[in-house]
Amino acid sequence: MPFIVWVTRRTHGLTQLFLAQNACAGVSNLAQSGKPNGGQMPTGYTHKIDDDPNFTFEQFAMGCARAMGACVDMRDEPGSAEIPKAFEVPAWYASGVRQAEAHLREVEGMTVQDATKASAGEHFAAHEGWERRRRDRLATLERYRSMAILVEAWKVPTPDHEGLKRFMLEQLNLCLGPLRYESEEPKVVPPGLWLVRKRKAAGRAVVSAKESLERMTELVAGRNKWIADLRASLTA
Repeated sequence: MPFIVWVTRRTHGLTQLFLAQNACAGVSNLAQSGKPNGGQMPTGYTHKIDDDPNFTFEQFAMGCARAMGACVDMRDEPGSAEIPKAFEVPAWYASGVRQAEAHLREVEGMTVQDATKASAGEHFAAHEGWERRRRDRLATLERYRSMAILVEAWKVPTPDHEGLKRFMLEQLNLCLGPLRYESEEPKVVPPGLWLVRKRKAAGRAVVSAKESLERMTELVAGRNKWIADLRASLTA
């Protein structure tokens, strides 16, 4: 039986569990089959043991390290890609902070007159979208109601078809309920209140962007330490 290795990987706060078959499975089969590698196909991590007599333990360890959480960003890269000396925080995290701060400065610099114009444009777009969705909903509701009338009026050919008629009505009623619901019409927000809300939302966005950058910076630092400790152990 092949030896099984369970690997836990943590990425962006989520833990994923992976099952990997140990490359030594072929060794346990060798005595049984008498064939090289016991007929076991090499994996993407072990094939160089078959192909390269000079393949080292250090190379094997670094290759297998790509299956660990510290190297999760390399999962889609070719097998020949080497683990970098240090991973970097993706640029969009810092960019997100800058964009959020720029938006905050923008809304903080708005006057009541600016807010009046911006809030009016926002309300117009919201109301236009609401009207479009309302028209579509009412048109669809009418089609469902018309279909329900036809089903109700249908005279089934035999009592055995009553179940079909009931099922057809059930399917229509499943959709008729939500179609009868009308969302609230967008209301005009006074410019002063609109501006207060926008400034609060922009402030929260800055805090959120900075927290995301801080979490990713800590995560990358942990990954880099894991790789550094691994390299140090292989060269000791």
